[in-house]
Amino acid sequence: MTSPTATTPDPRFSDLERALAAAGPAPRLIWYGSAGDRIELSGAVLLNWAAKTANLLVEECDVEPGAAVRLALPVHWRTLAIALGAWQAGADLRTGADAGPVAVHVDVAPSADGELRADQDVVVALGALDLAWPGQLPPDVLDYAALVRSFGDGFGGDPASGPLGLYRDGRSVALGESAADEPGTGGSVMEPGRARALDPALDLAATLEAAVDAWLDGVAVLITDDAERLTDAVLASERAVRAS
Repeated sequence: MTSPTATTPDPRFSDLERALAAAGPAPRLIWYGSAGDRIELSGAVLLNWAAKTANLLVEECDVEPGAAVRLALPVHWRTLAIALGAWQAGADLRTGADAGPVAVHVDVAPSADGELRADQDVVVALGALDLAWPGQLPPDVLDYAALVRSFGDGFGGDPASGPLGLYRDGRSVALGESAADEPGTGGSVMEPGRARALDPALDLAATLEAAVDAWLDGVAVLITDDAERLTDAVLASERAVRAS
């Protein structure tokens, strides 16, 4: 069982990496899906997904530190893994209605008119058993599920040195401050090793903000797309408490 890590403003990816690595085989991300699927990822496995994603973004999309990556994805375990990978590559994440230029647009489907919205588009299949996008894609659109497993388990690029960048509707979201500033949300008042169940009503930026706080505090996050799945029985079985 790991000890909680004090949450500090402006965390770096290296802070997340240390916190997740310290968890080892302990769960750090638990997902309950609409098809009844339950996915559990340890700290070590999350870092593995992050490295593979970072390598994909760098090698296939030419993502460099400071590049903007737009996530047009719902809250999902793969979305959080992609966010970690983008941060490891040094990218800034953009969510919501931000219309600014981006290097990569990550979505659940190509645009309706087939037009690319950036130099590279990455499409993500979210089905529990999807190993590829279930359908035809334009030749210049990358299939995340089909490609990501082929990339290395360790990130081959330069370590990201700046703070984690997250923007909602074009405005910066401060990370690493909620747990320190809001009574009842920090890991210091939770038993180490417990899971923090996030409200499915949160948007993606708020979910990422809460997940960063939880991981830095040394606890897992429990996410789902439907509040009805967060039953008392599920919370008890996961040893989870609802995040304030």
